[in-house]
Amino acid sequence: MIEADVSTLEAASAAAPSDAKSDSLLTTREVSGAIESGREHSRILLAAYHFPPSAAVGGLRVTRFARFLPEFGWRPFVLTVEDADRGGDEGTDVSRLAGLEALQITRARRRSGLSNLYRRIRRSVSRHEIRRTTRDDSTAARAENAGRETFARRVRRYATSLLVLLPDVEKNWAVFAALPAVRLIWRHRIDCILTSAPPFSVHFIGLVAKRLTPVTWVADFRDPWVEFIATRDPQSRSGLSQRLEEWMEALVMRHADKVLVTTERMRASIMARYPHLPDAKFACLPNGIDVSRVTADESPGKYDRFTITYAGSFYMDRTPEPLFAALGALVQDGKALPDDVCIKLIGGCHYIGAVETRVVARRYGVERSVEIIERVPHAEAIRVMQRSHLLLVLAPPNHQLVQPAKVFDYLGSGSKLLALAEPGATVDLIQETGSGTFFSQKDISGLKAYLHGLITDGSFRYLRNDPEAFRRYDARRLTGQLVDELSSQQVRRNVGKCLA
Repeated sequence: MIEADVSTLEAASAAAPSDAKSDSLLTTREVSGAIESGREHSRILLAAYHFPPSAAVGGLRVTRFARFLPEFGWRPFVLTVEDADRGGDEGTDVSRLAGLEALQITRARRRSGLSNLYRRIRRSVSRHEIRRTTRDDSTAARAENAGRETFARRVRRYATSLLVLLPDVEKNWAVFAALPAVRLIWRHRIDCILTSAPPFSVHFIGLVAKRLTPVTWVADFRDPWVEFIATRDPQSRSGLSQRLEEWMEALVMRHADKVLVTTERMRASIMARYPHLPDAKFACLPNGIDVSRVTADESPGKYDRFTITYAGSFYMDRTPEPLFAALGALVQDGKALPDDVCIKLIGGCHYIGAVETRVVARRYGVERSVEIIERVPHAEAIRVMQRSHLLLVLAPPNHQLVQPAKVFDYLGSGSKLLALAEPGATVDLIQETGSGTFFSQKDISGLKAYLHGLITDGSFRYLRNDPEAFRRYDARRLTGQLVDELSSQQVRRNVGKCLA
């Protein structure tokens, strides 16, 4: 029997800003009134593994859709994972539910299986490796083992890639959440389902709903699927698992009525791999800024000390080491003191790979400059961003197709961006918006010169962005674009029915 708790959440109302602009966001009472009076004419089910109170950045996009859709005549329903079944590394931020009190959220249980066992083993092994390895040791070990694989290791790799990680460890939730999704669609006469990935197994819910109900299906890709397989740990994938994932992605592309992506580069990449599908099937809908909650008028004063802030986690090859190296070189040359700069790292930032972040900072002589802060509520993180002079963006070389979702919170804060990024979607965004400066991760000398100039003449005090300049990325406006896409799909569907 599948367990699903369907309830209307009534918490977090106190966290909602009392001085919100009347023309930017409907109040909970107004949204609830619109629903009760029947003014909404369409209904949509948002299926996403990441959703508040999860603090995962992947939940922000769907949360903003849920917040603004009622203003456009769409009543959202949400299907997500039970709080108790979420990974503990996501963190919790109840304040993100503010303004969603009228939203009906269904939380489906996640079933135990090989994936859960794998996660526990990996967590235990990771802690063991963190205690026993250094960055140099782990690099040497990878080099030593490169190119050779015993039969036992190969069997283990294939078993892991096929039985545990295909396509991800969250499939135990998605498979069992498909039936509650179908029930919700029939019970509430829902017109459309939007499945947001990663995890990519979430699209299984959309595929089942498409087969068993008359809904329109929108498949939302916050990150690429097949293009990112090569970036995974080689021990977690195999040739057969990759072919199966390519087949799974093709199923989604073929059966979804609409495919949304977050960057034009990602859209071009997918269209190039599926030239037989119509171009109109694929649309770019960027991540957005909740401009209504972050305005220039509310910005607090900047820190007295030159402050560079990173908010998020160090994962998928993200590392602030080039920044440590550039600042360390300035200190070594006598052109700066460690106390001249504060590097705030907020979130899962205690380790870079298997090495303690403080150990890496100490290696460059900048440990006194680095302040590591545990996860804080989203509103508090925004406050720190607003007070900082620069906000650090980390876009590894293998992430040319995407932009970190956190970048849009950065833009909304009004602070300038400092990106360590190679040419790609992140650099495209910074160049388009004029929102900051970027350097290759290898350009330590250029980064060093940039920091030296800001420190020497004190110009860091005058670094500012105007959030109003990024109105095209306003989440409310982008939700309106989503509604346009949904409406066009419904029109085509109705025309098809009439012609049939």
